[in-house]
Amino acid sequence: MHARHALQSAGGRETTVRYGIAALTLMFGVLGAVSMFTPDGSAGSPPRMIAMAIIATSTVPFAVLVSQMSLATAWWSKTGRLRGMNNSFAIYADVGLASALATFQSPVLVLAASSLFGVVGGYVANFVHLRIVIVHMVFSTTTIVTTAAFAVAQGVGVATAGYLALVALTSANGLVLLLRNYSLSFKRALQIQLDYTTTDPLTGVLNRRGFTAAMAGVAARPGRPFAVVMIDIDHYKSINDRYGHAVGDAVLTRLAQRIRSTAGPDAVVGRLGGDEFAIAAQLGHDALERMARRLSVPASGLVGGRIVTMSVGAVCVDPLPPIPRGEADSFLAEYLNQADTALLSAKHAGRNTYVVVTADTEQASETA
Repeated sequence: MHARHALQSAGGRETTVRYGIAALTLMFGVLGAVSMFTPDGSAGSPPRMIAMAIIATSTVPFAVLVSQMSLATAWWSKTGRLRGMNNSFAIYADVGLASALATFQSPVLVLAASSLFGVVGGYVANFVHLRIVIVHMVFSTTTIVTTAAFAVAQGVGVATAGYLALVALTSANGLVLLLRNYSLSFKRALQIQLDYTTTDPLTGVLNRRGFTAAMAGVAARPGRPFAVVMIDIDHYKSINDRYGHAVGDAVLTRLAQRIRSTAGPDAVVGRLGGDEFAIAAQLGHDALERMARRLSVPASGLVGGRIVTMSVGAVCVDPLPPIPRGEADSFLAEYLNQADTALLSAKHAGRNTYVVVTADTEQASETA
């Protein structure tokens, strides 16, 4: 989740790409409209012109759709609703282009315009599943080869049709292969870099920077419950002093695994520093209290026969109110502060316990 949020935080760059793809979509419509006045296109044939007009007009709503998509999330995850939207857009682009080409009266012009499959391929290479990439390449290849065969049957020279087909195939499929390989390589490199900069090397959970970004992702859906948990290992300094830092590190690692297991796969877990951990999750008050209770159960077997305990402070807001644009960091910092205050209450109560409070949303708003 932290990687996707880091991509989304690119903001302006993603906006440029989104509107660039939307503009290219509209450009397909413009090219279709121009072909209606081209003798070798659909000019002079009312049925062809009507069909082309419908296809060209359809680019407008699809351009609006793609301009609203979160391409950073789509590029990174390719899951859920966005995957379906990406696949639908890619299929529309392929079928729409082939349908537009079918309105042309000259097979030579069809072969020349088939290079536009390369533009569709640029999108396909980056934003859809491998299966759709294969479907696109098979579809574009079949369309181009079939058109070349039809051109030869219509009297176009074999060499001319073959040359135009080869140019179209190179443009359409070569670009897909190059961009797909680059996209995957860049993604792997980015994942390594993100892991390096946002993950705590000792425990494997997020560091403070990674947790802050991931927490913003969890809080990105107002109207749902939102919870922040702060955890502190009781008397951790005495463990280091008595048993050494190697044992202290082992305790941190084992407890981090326990915290991550207790939090569940949908929560984000971070080590904020020293022996302090934090959790952010979409949990209501009852579920949050059950989690806090499980976290405060003493752990044995970590340091010889010594039992290690943790103090837990948690804050819950249900439902999470909308956070004004540009004020997310301030709001989330206040929720962290309220969870930290609850943690101090747990420590003052004798440690080895938990305190769960309801968030003061007014205080968070005033702080922001």
